[in-house]
Order: sequence, then structure tokens, then C-alpha cells
Amino acid sequence: MTRRAFLGVDCGTQSTKVLVVDANSEEVLGSGQARHELIERADGTREQDPDWWVAALQAAVRQALPQDVEVVGIGVSGQQHGLVCLDAADRPLRHAKLWNDTTTVSECAQLTEAVGGSQAAIALTGNTFLVGYTAPKVLWLRHHEPAAYEATQRMCLPHDYLNLWLTGTFATEPGDASGTAYFDVASAQLQPDGAEHH
Repeated sequence: MTRRAFLGVDCGTQSTKVLVVDANSEEVLGSGQARHELIERADGTREQDPDWWVAALQAAVRQALPQDVEVVGIGVSGQQHGLVCLDAADRPLRHAKLWNDTTTVSECAQLTEAVGGSQAAIALTGNTFLVGYTAPKVLWLRHHEPAAYEATQRMCLPHDYLNLWLTGTFATEPGDASGTAYFDVASAQLQPDGAEHH
């Protein structure tokens, strides 16, 4: 007899984990995990290839999913604030800069000055510009890789890329968007130079 189940996915910095839970009894039916590589450099670079997340998701699901299960829903969570740059076909243009990448110190200072200081940044986005956030990574890309910046059609967070791969839908939710520093928390709108515009 086929059991209906939910699939929980967590795409973290070190690995992707999957949990299969019975839709009725909430019994755990299986689990899986697949590790990610990490690109680290002395300048503070911390990056991953988004295709590694997809491969890890596939491997973890194979480990976790029993044969007699019908998946009726999938929930995806994951590491915050990474920058995934997509081309016109929604394929990654470069490795994703992760939340723990610290190469954007000068970009944080430039953005803060450009908007009129920390309090003005908070008024605009609900946040200051921190090295872990996404907006400074966008400016870093513009400064250091102008060709990739120009080729970028859309930007998203790491687990939003997995959702795009799973569903074909480009989306995020306000809680995640609030940590990008290009999202107006008060109005729930992207700032003019946010993910849909570059």
C-alpha cells in the first residue's frame, strides 16, 4: 500500500538534508544527507556552484525516499543571503556567493554612504548593509565581474534556486527577502535596483 508523505528539504552550507514524513501519522519514513563542497579563498571568498545543491538534493532524496511512498508536498528551506545570478534561461552564470563570504566590506560602506548612512538604510530596507547580505554582493559583482553583472537577468537566494529548479517558479517569501537589504520591509516591495532589475 502506497503511503502519502511530505518531503522536507534543508539546503545548508555544508550539506543538503531530506526528511520524509508520513502525511497522516507524522512518522519519519526516511532521511538522507549529501555534503557540499565549499570554495574558500584567503580574501574571504566563500562560494558554491548551485548545481552542487541540485546534485546533493537528488542524492539525499534517493537515500531518504522509500519505494512505497507518494510525495504529496515538498517544503524547502536553506542558507540565507547567498547571491545566485541567473541568465535568461535561469541558469547560474557563476558560483553563488554565500552568506559567509566577506569580500564585500567596501561595498557595504559604499552602499551605506550612498543612501545617507545607517539610519537611512534601515528606513529604506529595515536593515543596515552587512557583509553577509545580498545587496553588497550585487555591487561587488558589478565592480569585479562586470560581464557577469551585465549578463545577469535575475537574482535569487540559494534555496529559492532549488525551488525554481523543482517547480519552474521564480519566487521568494518576505521573511527571506528581508535579509537581502534590497527589499523594503515596510511595503513588502523590492527596491528599484533589486533582484528583478539590475
